[in-house]
Amino acid sequence: MKQSEKGSVTMIVVATIFFIVIILSSFFIYTTSRRRAQLEETERISNAYDGDMNAIYEEIKDRYNETSNAQGQASVYSLESFYDNANSIENNLEDKAQNKAENIAENTTNTNEINRNNISENIVNQID
Repeated sequence: MKQSEKGSVTMIVVATIFFIVIILSSFFIYTTSRRRAQLEETERISNAYDGDMNAIYEEIKDRYNETSNAQGQASVYSLESFYDNANSIENNLEDKAQNKAENIAENTTNTNEINRNNISENIVNQID
């Protein structure tokens, strides 16, 4: 090794370690600032609901369980009506699509007939 190259490997290693430390420390600072902001927002929400968020959570969960149990019993009886409604909607859509297709076919026929009449009139006018 030459005399002038003795410290070059050491400098590369030191510079690499320095950049890795900078990247890791900036990531750490970013993560801690996000965590701090999240805690502050949670505290603001807690203050907005006047304190105990766990009690509010339990109350909402109990209300949901009561409603879902009542809806579960009602849904057994209404499942058949749901299928009936779905079938009637499907039939209505099919009827509308059929009517639309018939209207388009009729309009196309009328347009073709009008175009033929216009062409005939133009030819007659050009001959005169």
